[in-house]
Amino acid sequence: MTIDAAQLKLLLIGSNVISSDKFIAAEKEALAKNIPLEEYLPSSGLIDDAQMGQIIANYLKVNFIDLNKEKVMDAGLAVLPEAVASAQQAIVFHEDATTIHLATRHLEKISFIKLVGKKIGKTVKAYYATPRGIAEALRFYKSDFVLKIKGLVDELQQHIHPENIIKLVDLLLEYANDNRASDIHIEPLENEV
Repeated sequence: MTIDAAQLKLLLIGSNVISSDKFIAAEKEALAKNIPLEEYLPSSGLIDDAQMGQIIANYLKVNFIDLNKEKVMDAGLAVLPEAVASAQQAIVFHEDATTIHLATRHLEKISFIKLVGKKIGKTVKAYYATPRGIAEALRFYKSDFVLKIKGLVDELQQHIHPENIIKLVDLLLEYANDNRASDIHIEPLENEV
């Protein structure tokens, strides 16, 4: 259930979203840069990523999720290991009592989708997500984050070096930014922070 360049061309030109001339020029540019057209079009500014995703999902008659705006729950990240999520281009972005909500750009991988549901013991509701949306959601995986924090804290407990404090604060800010945190609370206690 993927969409090829010819189908994408018909959809976008037929929807009067992109002119034929601009599409052909973008197609040539994407080919020259060796970038998939589905990734190139939004990055070139010719179409909004969410708009393109919705058009594709409508054509495929499936649900669409804009992962650029969706907060991915930590529980969802625990369902699929980072390596699997990356290889399959799939993200579990929400989970409730009976259903997991899985976003992917490869809805044709029915056996993978069923396997995820079987592993968790829940129904899977699959959504189409754009390549850009999947890439954005994969940033929520920070497999080495905890290790880096622990390492810096251990070093700081042995010797306080200003550069390690800077690295620690940078890591915290990066993590907060990646997780779209609105604020960060650092609370000084009597014997620790």
